[in-house]
Amino acid sequence: MNSFCFLIVVSCCLVGAFAASDCQEHRERELKAKVKATLVPKCDANGDYEALQCFEGSKFCMCWRPDGSHITDPSTAIKTCKCHVHRDNELAKSRKGMVGNFVPQCNNSGTYASKQCHGSTGFCWCADEEGNKVSEQSTMNSFCFLIVVSCCLVGAFAASDCEEHREREANSKIKAKLVPKCDANGDYEALQCFQGSKFCMCWRPDGSHVTDPSIAIKTCKCHLHRDREVTRNPLADREHYDAPQKYYD
Repeated sequence: MNSFCFLIVVSCCLVGAFAASDCQEHRERELKAKVKATLVPKCDANGDYEALQCFEGSKFCMCWRPDGSHITDPSTAIKTCKCHVHRDNELAKSRKGMVGNFVPQCNNSGTYASKQCHGSTGFCWCADEEGNKVSEQSTMNSFCFLIVVSCCLVGAFAASDCEEHREREANSKIKAKLVPKCDANGDYEALQCFQGSKFCMCWRPDGSHVTDPSIAIKTCKCHLHRDREVTRNPLADREHYDAPQKYYD
């Protein structure tokens, strides 16, 4: 009996202490793959995915969550994920019902935008690239004098997140970019497509992603329906729950 119990304890220790994490297994698979320009994920000390992930042999990088899901699309502009991760965490809180939390604005590089505004209070301020406040809070008709003068108008005439995002991308020199489309309320439209390619995605009104880029996506009606049901009830993502299924033409 003692011998049998000892073996069970040893087995449990092997599974718990020495089992490879999802990131570590993913990394091992990619290292063995023969695909060019592959992304070999980096894992932190806990075995989770690091935030900044870059493709080998290229300048394209992405921001990932600890579980390996994507926060951003691949981009040559991304140098850090500090702001993108912060924004993603706050948007997740909002989707879970938290009201009044501050959702930061990010530059394409992943740094914090010079103008930051709190959507609930209407206050704006100037920030450095690390997100540190460098001016006192102000309201309508105030300005942020950093390297570039940036108007901090808030209220009825302030540009929405989507409209500001669209303006940044429209002025960017990056090829194969996605210039977001905004609806009449200033929210992100559901179907978003990359310029000069057949890749499209489905987005939520706040700009977070429902799907990854795909050449198969032609409409987002079912994707959005499914996303709402899964958000409302986590069981909707399991096979036995009657959530709408996604099909491609």
